[in-house]
Amino acid sequence: MITRREMIITTTAVLVARPLLAASVAMPSLFFGHGGPPLAKDKVRGQELFTMANELPARPSGIIAFTPRVRARRITIASSGIARWSFPRRFQKTVGDLRYHSPRADSLAQSIFQILDRSRFAYSKTEHAGFNHTVWMGLRHMFPDADIPVVEIAMPFESATRLFELGQALAPLRESGVLVLSSGTVTHNLGSFGQFEQPSAWAKDYDERTAATIANNDIDSLIDWRNKGPEANIAHPDDGGHFNVMMLALGAAIGSNTGLSRSRAMHDHFEMGTFSRRGFIFS
Repeated sequence: MITRREMIITTTAVLVARPLLAASVAMPSLFFGHGGPPLAKDKVRGQELFTMANELPARPSGIIAFTPRVRARRITIASSGIARWSFPRRFQKTVGDLRYHSPRADSLAQSIFQILDRSRFAYSKTEHAGFNHTVWMGLRHMFPDADIPVVEIAMPFESATRLFELGQALAPLRESGVLVLSSGTVTHNLGSFGQFEQPSAWAKDYDERTAATIANNDIDSLIDWRNKGPEANIAHPDDGGHFNVMMLALGAAIGSNTGLSRSRAMHDHFEMGTFSRRGFIFS
């Protein structure tokens, strides 16, 4: 599907000359593939994420972020604007002492709690620690000025269907310019990490099939992804959190509609042979 936005030239010079407008318009939602510590300073991946942010119709008024690296039985949030480093400390030497401190997001947090009150999701108002590196490493490239309020919501231990419903519940916030962002990975098999110089056949198959399913607007198959082929269990031999987090972005984009109005796949390449770096813009 080719849209007018896809025809915008995305050279660095043009992107820098096209700052996001500070407007409250309906936002799409995003999914991007996070990587290891080098992402924080990776200029190539950073430019890709910067390009993704510049595909948005306006500057977000706030950001709601999800990552499978922060899980909870009862939903908690982080709205302090303080980033935290959750890789083992030895990895911090890879990127140095980086910081990403955004404004407090108390107003956005209160709006989220009001929605949760109506949507039958259990939550606690006790905040968890500042938002995770799998969130702020991407935001550092997307919005380098760190001037947009960010709320990280702990991803609950729920089914893909319930996560999709949580995204749907949050969908109205997009109308006031709030960006819903999911940070995960289309393929996530830590046991195979680094064993392949070229993308493995199963990783390519699963990645391409996911992109095709989204392009076909087959939301039911996306939600039921675990039962749609043997590659699912190879791509996600764990509980599938790195894929399920996409359901939140999908639900937020669809809201009360029956499907996506449009979608765009971006960055169809791999890290270390099996980790997909594909991202999506949903609306």
